[in-house]
Amino acid sequence: MDKHGSIFFTDAPTHSGFVKIKETPKTAVRQKGAGKADKRKSVRQPSNNNVNKEILYKNVSHTAKRHNIDPDLIWAIIKMESNFNSEAISPKGAVGLMQLMPTTAKAYDVSDPFNPHQNIEGGIKYMRYLLIAFNGDLKLSLAAYNAGERTVLNYKNIPPFSETEMYVKKVISFYGYLKQLKEQ
Repeated sequence: MDKHGSIFFTDAPTHSGFVKIKETPKTAVRQKGAGKADKRKSVRQPSNNNVNKEILYKNVSHTAKRHNIDPDLIWAIIKMESNFNSEAISPKGAVGLMQLMPTTAKAYDVSDPFNPHQNIEGGIKYMRYLLIAFNGDLKLSLAAYNAGERTVLNYKNIPPFSETEMYVKKVISFYGYLKQLKEQ
C-alpha cells in the first residue's frame, strides 16, 4: 500500500513492507514472514472469530454511545461486514471488523484498520456521518455504507444491486433481533 492508501499487487516487491498473499479456493491468506504486516496473519476467514466478543461489545458500546449511535446497530454491521474477524479483507480491499476502505479509514484517522479499536472508532464515525447525511434514514445509510455514498445519492434510493439490497435487509433484520433480545 502506498502513502495514498492505494493497494498494488506485484510478484517482485521492491521494499520490506510487502505482504505476501497466497490465494486459496475460498480465501486469500497472508503468509508469515512477509514484511512488517506479519502481525495480521489471515484474511477473509469469517469462521475465525479472533476477537473476544465480550471485550469487543464493551468497546463497541462505549464508542457508539460517545458518538450517539446505537451499539446494537454497530454490532449488526460488524456481524454482516466481517463476522467479527478483525483481520478480514474483502475482495474490494475493505479491511477489519467494520470493513473500512483505505480512503474511509484515512478520512477517519484510522492508522491501523486491523486494530479492532481503531477500526470500530472509524466505522462508527463513518456510520454516524452517513446517518446525518441521509437525515437519519437507516436504510439509505446502510446502503451507503455498503455501496458508497455517491452511489446512493445518484440513485436517490437504495441502489438496485442485489448485494446492497440483501445487505440492508440482513443488517436491519439482525439489528431487530438484537433489540428483541434486550426487550425480553
